[in-house]
Amino acid sequence: MIRGILIFGFIVLALNVGWVFASPLINNTMLQGKMEDLSKYRGLKSQGDVEHELMDFIGDKSLPISSENLYLQVTQGETLIAAHYWVDVEFWILHHTYEFTPASSPNALQQLGIQRARNQINAR
Repeated sequence: MIRGILIFGFIVLALNVGWVFASPLINNTMLQGKMEDLSKYRGLKSQGDVEHELMDFIGDKSLPISSENLYLQVTQGETLIAAHYWVDVEFWILHHTYEFTPASSPNALQQLGIQRARNQINAR
């Protein structure tokens, strides 16, 4: 009986640790999918509409992304969306920091790198 309770407790603990450490990965994948959808199916939305919809999604998922960490460019031909952010995860003594750079396309990721380099130069 005691062994069964201990095994059950260990399984629940393992599931909880797995969820705590896997949920940032799942949220990042969902964010990248949202970025790709907004980029492909923008329609007649303006840059403000796309940014508002993306920031609503980010708020719903409680992601630590601000407008400084977000690159958004809406032109006639394409929409480029990228972000760069970190998520700290702690569970008792376990600690891990994830770094994510989701983007709607490789070109958007390249533009995010250029924007970050410009911001570092301007900060000096």
